[in-house]
Amino acid sequence: MADELTQRFIDALHSVEQQQDMETMTSLFSEDAELINAARNFKPQGQEGARQFWQQYRSAFDTIYSEFTSVKEGDGFAVLEWHGSGTRQNGQPLEYDGVSVIEHDGGHIRRFATYYDSSVFVGASEQGASGTKGGGSSS
Repeated sequence: MADELTQRFIDALHSVEQQQDMETMTSLFSEDAELINAARNFKPQGQEGARQFWQQYRSAFDTIYSEFTSVKEGDGFAVLEWHGSGTRQNGQPLEYDGVSVIEHDGGHIRRFATYYDSSVFVGASEQGASGTKGGGSSS
């Protein structure tokens, strides 16, 4: 069972994905939070950076849903393995897997990093109707 902050993160991510609610997610981050998307070399900071981070994430998809396959927690951190599935903006299906790391102070996320195989996003327009599946991004 996920601790309270980790569960709030999972719930907020589903709100980002399903209702495009950025505010619930943004409120989980500290004012000096660091966010890292290694595949996109995107490293915003703070709550406004968190808002930009999650807006950019959600804008990559027409539909998206992340299923958490493993959640491991320790004192001040959580490691979440996930599988994302949905459709690109062009309607083509995609699936990908990744890992996200949360570091927190118990009340707010201080650092969030996500790692995934970005090949699912490279050449997405060239894949066209082939529906090629690969690895990708999420929470």
